[in-house]
Amino acid sequence: MPTRFERAVTGAGRVTRRAFVTGAGLLLAACDRGPKRTNADAVVAAAGSASAVPAAPRAPAFRTPTRLMTLPTSAYASSIAIDEDAVYLMTGNAAYRLIDGQPAHGIHLDLGTGPALTRAAFVFWSNGVIWSAPKQGGVTRALGKFPHQPQYFVSSGDAVAWVDETEDGVFTIQTLAGREPRVLISSAGEIRALDMIADSIYFAQRPEVRRNAPWPRPRTARRFGRALLL
Repeated sequence: MPTRFERAVTGAGRVTRRAFVTGAGLLLAACDRGPKRTNADAVVAAAGSASAVPAAPRAPAFRTPTRLMTLPTSAYASSIAIDEDAVYLMTGNAAYRLIDGQPAHGIHLDLGTGPALTRAAFVFWSNGVIWSAPKQGGVTRALGKFPHQPQYFVSSGDAVAWVDETEDGVFTIQTLAGREPRVLISSAGEIRALDMIADSIYFAQRPEVRRNAPWPRPRTARRFGRALLL
């Protein structure tokens, strides 16, 4: 009668123990039908069964990356966005539409730092204005005025929002109401992360820390919040 192995939910360790118990039971049952073993034989048999370990899992195979394009510029301040049709590489002065197997299509734009891709356009700040440029190319239009470069933009669908820091260290999350900026959140603590889904904005906030506080500064917990575009 063959030894029966059972599959355990908890993993390979339990499979080994169950197999050993079943095998040990068969050994005991066979004792009456074959030559009797000494205690030393039993110890050797038990030790041999218990030492069995499962084989180490194989490392997953990784595909070699495909190079889509090469630029003679630094990757610093570059960002990537994706839609259903292509990948978009956004640098400080251009946006590139990348599709595997096709030549890259570039549009010269003064994207600066932290642009975003909406459903149909690139949104960015330049020369005191927030702009929208069609991702397929076309006329760039002004969305509204803003006095200085935001830290970065986020988008969902056609809506956008951004993080800004004033000269006195106040952080805000803002969006556009028509053509005018509107503050959604104002914080004396640093806003470290921001993302947007539909009409909801999610952010991580670090409680206020005095800028001239001595090092090492105490650890502070981050708070997570949500704001709505209304």
